[in-house]
Amino acid sequence: MRKTFTYLFLIAILLSIFASCRKEIEKYHRPDWLKGKLYSQVEATEDLDSFAICIKEVGLDSIINVGGSFTVFAPTNQAFQEYFQSNSKYKKISDIPLKELEEIVKYHIVQNSWSTTQLMNLNSTGWVNPNDPDDKAWGFKRQTILKEDYKKYWVTVDRGVYTISDSLKSNLYRMVNTTSRKYVPFFFDEYLNTAELSSDDYDYFFPSGYSSGKMHFAGSRLNSTEIYAENGIVFTIDEVVEPLKNAEELLKQEQNGH
Repeated sequence: MRKTFTYLFLIAILLSIFASCRKEIEKYHRPDWLKGKLYSQVEATEDLDSFAICIKEVGLDSIINVGGSFTVFAPTNQAFQEYFQSNSKYKKISDIPLKELEEIVKYHIVQNSWSTTQLMNLNSTGWVNPNDPDDKAWGFKRQTILKEDYKKYWVTVDRGVYTISDSLKSNLYRMVNTTSRKYVPFFFDEYLNTAELSSDDYDYFFPSGYSSGKMHFAGSRLNSTEIYAENGIVFTIDEVVEPLKNAEELLKQEQNGH
């Protein structure tokens, strides 16, 4: 009787171990919706065909599908249709010069993986401290993977002092290395409240207008929850966002013949 009991007890233990292992296997089973790394996930996501073509066209498919950690803010097919309707220069993706297309694509890819919760819980130095009522969400911009070219400045030299001058008046130039990448701003209700701004302030810079309750990627709106990939997160947005200009670029551009 004792031997029979011991035998049954060992069988019960083995069955318990087997059931536990089966649960662990199911726990770590690859979900059907996970298609791979970022480019594979964009390519497999409905309504992102146009942006998938753009990524491949500029050769970034082989980069974000290999390693690194990024967040992709992908314009929908409808966003591209509206972009071409409002942009008299280009009517289809192949019309966009490769360098310009590369800048647009890179501006839609942010360094590191960010969920909406994480984006809304950053101050200027790090994470917002939930135990400090005075610590608010001030960190409203993130670094994209778009990096400007090195800058060339024609200069004149007088007693060791370099002054930027007209190229016709100088035969000396200096190259300035660009050390940081382009940043893109994010806007949401809590940030506007913290900064004591209103939706009118947003509307002044972005004609698309502010939508309360939405996370905004520059002038566009995130219209999906997080779509996870092996090395990051994908969001869909409702506009194609062109890289915002910095102060120097704004001063250099020509307007009304000036």
